[in-house]
This record gives sequence, structure tokens and C-alpha cells, in this order.
Amino acid sequence: MNDKEILGFPRSLAGLFAVAALLFSLGGWLVYRHEAKAIRAGRYAELSAIAELKTGQIDGWRRERLGDARVNSFGDMGRSLAGYAASPADTGSKNAILARLRLLREAYGYQNII
Repeated sequence: MNDKEILGFPRSLAGLFAVAALLFSLGGWLVYRHEAKAIRAGRYAELSAIAELKTGQIDGWRRERLGDARVNSFGDMGRSLAGYAASPADTGSKNAILARLRLLREAYGYQNII
């Protein structure tokens, strides 16, 4: 074996293999970094979408509870219906019933109450 051979290979061939291995390693590392960033960005987007969905659900739940509180805090519907049934000419009972129905429509976002 002479000075220009390493483990039976010419020095230039061993150097070429070393450079190729280094380039493949660098390329693999760059691809890995790129894919890791892409996966992380995808996961952040998923978490953001889930957070927006949950925020909307909580907001809807809160609006529904506030509507329940508003509806339930407004007088006795049975008393108004009994008063109107006893005396249909009584505008007070009729107005109370209509106000209650209007409140139900607005509190729950209905278009119409039948």
C-alpha cells in the first residue's frame, strides 16, 4: 500500500465519499428541519381552529343562558293567560302575553313565535 491509498481506496475516492456523505447528511438535516416546521405550522393551525370553535361554542352557550335568565325573570305567563282567558277584552293581559312572546323571540333569536 502506498501513501495515496486509504484502506485500499485511492485518496481522491475516499475524499469524494466523505464529501458525498457530508452533503447527504446536510441535505437530510435541511429536509428534516423543513418538514418539522411544516408539521408544527399545521398543528398550530389546527389548535387555532379548535380554539375558535370552542370560543364560539362558549359564546353561544353564554348567550343562551342570558336569554334563559331574561325570559325567566319576566313575570308569570300562566297568570297572564288565565287573565286573558277570563276576560279577552282586558288589554293588560293581552299586552303582557305579547311582551312575553316578543321577549322569547328576541332572547332565543327566533324569527317568529306561533
